[in-house]
Amino acid sequence: MGPLLFLIYVNGIQECSEKLNFFLFADDTNIVYADNNLKSLEDIVNLELRKLCDWLTANKLTLNIKKNNFVIFCPAQRKLTFQPNITIFDNDKNKYVSLERKESVKYLGIFIDQNLTWKHHIDHVAFKISRYVGLLSKLRHHVPTHTLITIYRSLISPHLTYGLLAWGQACKSHLEKLLKLQKRALRFIYFSDFKQHAVPLFIQAGVLPFKIFLRSQLI
Repeated sequence: MGPLLFLIYVNGIQECSEKLNFFLFADDTNIVYADNNLKSLEDIVNLELRKLCDWLTANKLTLNIKKNNFVIFCPAQRKLTFQPNITIFDNDKNKYVSLERKESVKYLGIFIDQNLTWKHHIDHVAFKISRYVGLLSKLRHHVPTHTLITIYRSLISPHLTYGLLAWGQACKSHLEKLLKLQKRALRFIYFSDFKQHAVPLFIQAGVLPFKIFLRSQLI
């Protein structure tokens, strides 16, 4: 009952502001507000966050300020002429403090960057996959091929497919990193030379190349 009661308890947080949009998932809360004018955005967000702090105080809840930050989403070609200062009340210091501005935010396991290029998320996925590719390179000498394929499907495939509809339309130069790692994994599994064509390996493993799987999901 603990998690359920907590969700019921914090569900009313979105009623503290009529202008901010709240997105709640378990104990993670994201707030979104849009404005074409950055100074107006700063004034309104700071005012609404004060209402949020009043709601937290009334419900005997506190924020971990170190885990709070903000991102300004805008086109890459648009240069910001004003840097908003977003503040929130810190109970430990008993005063309002400025929140740190980040280049990206993690939302349900996906990194959304300020220019929506998805580069941060793809780099994160590539880092995760590269570790498992290294694991395959060591295990292949000790376990059969079908076990390696199972490991690939269990540890690598989920990273390539999770949230793909959101970040799958990133530019080809970013996505190419993942296809190269996918090919490297299969070459390790089948003890193939790195110059060997990868198509027969995909067929043998029953695995779709990343770019083909991506195309099938976006159609």
